[in-house]
Amino acid sequence: MKMSPVTLLEEFCKELGRREEAIRAAYKQARIQLDENSPLAKALAEAKELADGVKSKESANDQSIHRTVEAAHVVYALAESIETCRSGGLDITRHLAQMATGTINFGTPGTSEKKDIYLKDFEYELFIASTLLNNGLRPNFLDDPSDPIGEMEVNGLIVECKHPNAESKLMRNITKFGKKLLEADRYGIFAAGIEDAYRLGDVEVFADMQAYSDWLEPKRDAMETSGRRRAAQVSGHERILALIHTQTKLLIIDGQTSLSRLGNAMLFDNNENFPSHEADVTSVARAFIPSPLRYSML
Repeated sequence: MKMSPVTLLEEFCKELGRREEAIRAAYKQARIQLDENSPLAKALAEAKELADGVKSKESANDQSIHRTVEAAHVVYALAESIETCRSGGLDITRHLAQMATGTINFGTPGTSEKKDIYLKDFEYELFIASTLLNNGLRPNFLDDPSDPIGEMEVNGLIVECKHPNAESKLMRNITKFGKKLLEADRYGIFAAGIEDAYRLGDVEVFADMQAYSDWLEPKRDAMETSGRRRAAQVSGHERILALIHTQTKLLIIDGQTSLSRLGNAMLFDNNENFPSHEADVTSVARAFIPSPLRYSML
């Protein structure tokens, strides 16, 4: 039997309340105090009010509705990553501490000087790790965060996770990662959350699917063009065997809301070292897309 929109909202709010409590419990267990004025603390407060039905009794304007929708979806997604990583035996204390600072507006670039990129940077690492865990893989965060060869290891491969605010920074990160892998005599995968670099948060409310498609087309063209250029760059690094792109975007289309999280992956099968690592690299890439692209097919 199909549930009514009201029933679906009730179920969402009930689960949202549970997830909001789960995030607070994780911070309490880690003995990390959230500043009540931080974006995450404010998002948790917004989510709790929605889950408790307080929001339905308040007068609302477009700005407050958008704030509540954004907070609800970010809290919902973040809780899933946190719970998955914790149940997978990963120590995420450092991530929780860093996420206590930073904005939740995916698709809007921040700056490291103001530390407003911290939440999205470290949330991205949890998202990558939780996605791998959900696909039966066993990632482990690297012990020494001061040695920036990468964030985690899975299937014997180093995974570098970056959430850049500009495409130029992304290209520099790839070059640095390739050199670090060579120095360490390791092989790896580069994962990037690209929504801030391409300003995917510049429009979030669309009248209908056609309006969304009209907005998306030039964005997609730009991402595809630069993606091909980036693939050519990565193909020149003998130690990088795959490239993963993800994008996270708040969507409000004709009144329907979601936090879209999409993934893509490319395998650098032109690399002479690829065959000996193919099974391990492919299983990681398939966690983000069932049929990863192959560089040889471009």
